Amino acid sequence: MSLIDPRFLLAALLALLVVYGAGYSKGERDSAAAQQQELQEWQLTAEAATELYLQARDRKDVRYRTITQTVEVAKNATPDIADCRTGDDWMRIYRDNAAIANGTAVPAGSGGADRADAR
Repeated sequence: MSLIDPRFLLAALLALLVVYGAGYSKGERDSAAAQQQELQEWQLTAEAATELYLQARDRKDVRYRTITQTVEVAKNATPDIADCRTGDDWMRIYRDNAAIANGTAVPAGSGGADRADAR
């Protein structure tokens, strides 16, 4: 049997195909395992980010509720400004009330019917 013998070449080719097939199969399994691992890591990261987002949102909701309650308390404590929430009227009424409470004259040009609201 020499190196040119067709049986030897066929056996070498068959062995080469078996090794190639085994390597291909192992590579495919490794690739699938790596993709699965990457997917699991991504899912864990996404779940952690979602949890952090929900916690931050809940904290903001509490703060917004507190601010809203504070504004409502202030608005209800001063019934003459219940309809004035923004603009010059809000500050004018506060200035007028402070001037009246301090016993001073209401500042001239502090607003009123002679001037349009700046809203």
